[in-house]
Amino acid sequence: MSTAIPDPGQASAYFGALERIRPVDLTAVGARADRDRLSDRLGVLDKVGVLRGLPGDFRATTEMVAEFYGVDPEAVKKVAQRHRDEFTADGLAIVRGQQLRDIVSLSQIDPRTPSLTLFPRRAVLRVGMLLRDSAVAHRVRDYLLNAESAARQVAPLTGEELMAAALLEAQKVLAERDARLAERSKSADAWDRLVEEGHTYKADDAAKILARDPSIGDLGQRRLQQFLAGDREINARKLPRPWLYRANGNGAYRPYQEQIGLGRLELKPGGRYFRGDKTHPKQGEPVVLITAKGLSDLRKFLTNSGQLALL
Repeated sequence: MSTAIPDPGQASAYFGALERIRPVDLTAVGARADRDRLSDRLGVLDKVGVLRGLPGDFRATTEMVAEFYGVDPEAVKKVAQRHRDEFTADGLAIVRGQQLRDIVSLSQIDPRTPSLTLFPRRAVLRVGMLLRDSAVAHRVRDYLLNAESAARQVAPLTGEELMAAALLEAQKVLAERDARLAERSKSADAWDRLVEEGHTYKADDAAKILARDPSIGDLGQRRLQQFLAGDREINARKLPRPWLYRANGNGAYRPYQEQIGLGRLELKPGGRYFRGDKTHPKQGEPVVLITAKGLSDLRKFLTNSGQLALL
């Protein structure tokens, strides 16, 4: 059985086509010329979010830029440090002294701040071209590159270019799949750490933590309590057995003993308080707490990633 030897000329044409249609990686160190070319398209910022700025000023602090991109301020600082020349050309400035005092007097910035780094909108856009671990920054780059592609007159693709485009699309699909798997793994690790730390939470705090999972969404204390009592569904799911019940008399929620035994709930005695003459303390209502294990079990159940044991 013979094996065909690739035609060197055909292979060269294929790889040449791959380079011609390969999308620009704006995060690459050597892509400054591409970033400079796109840095005037400031309208992209308004398409992906709302950027807070200083009062009466179009510039933003490091914290404001980090908030816009949904990252830690340290990530913004590192990007600005690595590409200092680019950001300086964009007008990035560090203010001190009287200029800083003038800004502090018009804003809620801590007056003890020794200096402040200010990003003009052009610099904010450049942060989006360089940040890797930010969904908003990904959207910024998509807007920039898609607009550039649409504005460019593209000739019909050759056979080699069509093959190259198919390969790039396959690589993109695989990269997106790997990113989703990595995010799920990161999320699972965070919940594992939560269980290991062993904290307990009131219903309102537990609802906020569960709501961080986008597949669960907003809950609120009342809705979560009704769900735990078996009175309503969340995500079209209902607990196989309720965790809470209404006490006679005041109707306050109380945990079933079996759920305490399973380590999902705790009942903490209420604090003592005084009323009237302040000589006879009264005992406050007990407080139902959801344990880290209870939170983890609820998340698995609500996201269809696990089944709750009936007992």
